[in-house]
Amino acid sequence: MPTQSEPKDKDIVIIGAGVLSTTFASMIKDLEPEWNLKLYERLDSPGVESSNERHNAGTGHAALCELNYTVKQPDGSIDIEKA
Repeated sequence: MPTQSEPKDKDIVIIGAGVLSTTFASMIKDLEPEWNLKLYERLDSPGVESSNERHNAGTGHAALCELNYTVKQPDGSIDIEKA
C-alpha cells in the first residue's frame, strides 16, 4: 500500500521480487533510468518462493537467469556462450 511520501504515479509496477522480476527491473533501470519503477513483494525477502533453488519446479527457470551470466565485451557485444 502506498505511503504518503511515495509518488502515486508509476511508469512500471513489478509484482514479485523473484530472480526474473528483479533482473527485469535492473534491465529497465539501465535502459530507462528516469522511469519511476516500483517493485512489490508480499514475502519477507526477495527470491524465496519459486526463485529459490530448493523450491523451483524447473518450469520457468533453473533458479538462475541466464542474463546474469552473459559477459559484455569491450566492443559492447554480449558473449552468450554460457547462457
